[in-house]
Amino acid sequence: MGAGPHRLVLCGGADEVSGVSYLLVYILTVILTPLQMEAYLILHEKGRGHEYFCMAEVFHAESSWRPDAVGDVALGGSYGLPQRHAPAHGMPPWPWPLREQVEWTLEYADERYGGMCEAAEARRSKGWW
Repeated sequence: MGAGPHRLVLCGGADEVSGVSYLLVYILTVILTPLQMEAYLILHEKGRGHEYFCMAEVFHAESSWRPDAVGDVALGGSYGLPQRHAPAHGMPPWPWPLREQVEWTLEYADERYGGMCEAAEARRSKGWW
C-alpha cells in the first residue's frame, strides 16, 4: 500500500470507508449492530468519528438505540434515537431517517453544549439532555 488513506471496500464494493484502519473497521463490525455501524460511518464521514462513543452513550440512555422510539407523550412527545422533544424542536419527519437523526443530534449538541462529548457529560450529570 502506498501513501495516502487506506481504503476498505464493504458489501461487495457498494460502500467504501476511507481513512479508517482495517483493524478498527473489523472491530467495529464485530461489536456494533448494523444501525450503530451506520451511525459511526456517518460521524466518520463528517470527520467526527472520535465522538461516536459519546453519541452512543446518549442514544443508549435516551432510546436504547431504537430509531422509532417515542417517549414523553403526555408532554408532547420525544422522538427517535436522541428523543427530540417535539414541542421545543418541532416534530421530526416520520419515519425519521437515521442520517437526519445523527445530523440533528450533532447540531443540537454543538449548539447547546459545544459538542457531542460535552452533551454526553451533561446527560450523565443531569439525567437528561
